Amino acid sequence: MFYYSFFCSKGTELDSISSYFDDSVDFAGDLRQNALYDKYFYLLYDGDGTYTIEFDDWSNKISIDIEIKK
Repeated sequence: MFYYSFFCSKGTELDSISSYFDDSVDFAGDLRQNALYDKYFYLLYDGDGTYTIEFDDWSNKISIDIEIKK
């Protein structure tokens, strides 16, 4: 299980607003083998730039940069 954090292009951590949406990753349940579903991350927009998602499971940390433009 990975915990995740979002950071805007200014480097500050963003708040998630996922609890307002039924298709957010926060409401993703377990899957059986070979099952699939689409889930989304919802967060506050803080201007154009490179946003980062950090995943952490206490022994591994993975960062993914995403360019976002309005």
